Amino acid sequence: MAIPKLIEKEDPRRIQAVNEFMDDYSTEFLEVLTAKFLDANDEVYAITVWGTLVTLMGKRLQESPLLKPMLKMVEKCFNSTSSTRTEINMAAFQAWTRLIYNFAIGGHIANERPLGLMLAPIANCLFYESQKRIRLACFNTWISLFMPSVPVYQSYFILRLSQYADQVLFPQLKLAIVDESEHVRDLALRLIAALISNSGGQGMER
Repeated sequence: MAIPKLIEKEDPRRIQAVNEFMDDYSTEFLEVLTAKFLDANDEVYAITVWGTLVTLMGKRLQESPLLKPMLKMVEKCFNSTSSTRTEINMAAFQAWTRLIYNFAIGGHIANERPLGLMLAPIANCLFYESQKRIRLACFNTWISLFMPSVPVYQSYFILRLSQYADQVLFPQLKLAIVDESEHVRDLALRLIAALISNSGGQGMER
């Protein structure tokens, strides 16, 4: 998934408008989204709106009290046992990618705690999920950590890769290169080539 333009270049007017709306209606908005969609078997729509909200709120979300209830919403999607679990999980990983891009703003993701948060559903999926389409969506989300279009990623992995490689790179890479999916193996090989060439992930766009 391409980096949302709204995250690549934040518009102060848009941020102000969204945050004013959330200041006044956030509780009601999330309650309606949960009751009418998330809890009403329309999880894909709910989590798609969730991802859009993550994008629109910008970096304010990183320290917002809304983050905790929003994380509970996406957690429900990751833990779904619905007959449409595959579609729900795939949509959840797409939305999670947006959260990763959000936490890249200002370099927040370069801190250990936020990085651990971003990796949690990815690690759970890679070690325990067997459904190929979900695993591919998960690996694509993991790859988003290495996208070069967000400047913080370049400096983060150049300066701190050695510190976090055992957490963010090596375990996932070992699984990817032997995955049953050809698409996943291809992602892994392209990532290795990008890192070796010191491109910071260039050429990883899907």
